[in-house]
Amino acid sequence: ADLGVSGIVSGVLHSNGALDKDRTAELISAAGDLHFTFHRAFDWVEDPLKTLLELENLGVDCVLTSGGRQKAEEAINELISWKKKVEKCIIMPGGGIRNHNALLFKNNGFEAIHLSGSMFNKTLEKMPEPSMNNASYLRDDEIALTDPEIIRTLVQSVK
Repeated sequence: ADLGVSGIVSGVLHSNGALDKDRTAELISAAGDLHFTFHRAFDWVEDPLKTLLELENLGVDCVLTSGGRQKAEEAINELISWKKKVEKCIIMPGGGIRNHNALLFKNNGFEAIHLSGSMFNKTLEKMPEPSMNNASYLRDDEIALTDPEIIRTLVQSVK
């Protein structure tokens, strides 16, 4: 609250996709009185209802979820069902929410929705070659890390 924020958005899973209760509890504790939202990592858990109830018991205020689908609208029935199962935790649908479907969530009693509200704006007249973006770096299950050994080997090879 000293920084002018009202909440924290985070979430921790084990490498097998299960909720990391210990680390999540630590984050909630560190957040203090700030509102705590568990982010869309929730959509990767194997048993969403069980995990949702665990998160509520840990003290999570809100769960941001697409219902395990690409777009929240595709999981409206699951989202409604989960909303009925929790007492205090807010279910915040997110993923694919736009002007054409936002009312669906309001009409089904959701207190909050999440959207990026973004659009792509073309800034170049023609696509330059070669591309500077590499889709291989955009993976859900891996992150790119600089390997010091690769750097050492390369430096040695050019010395």
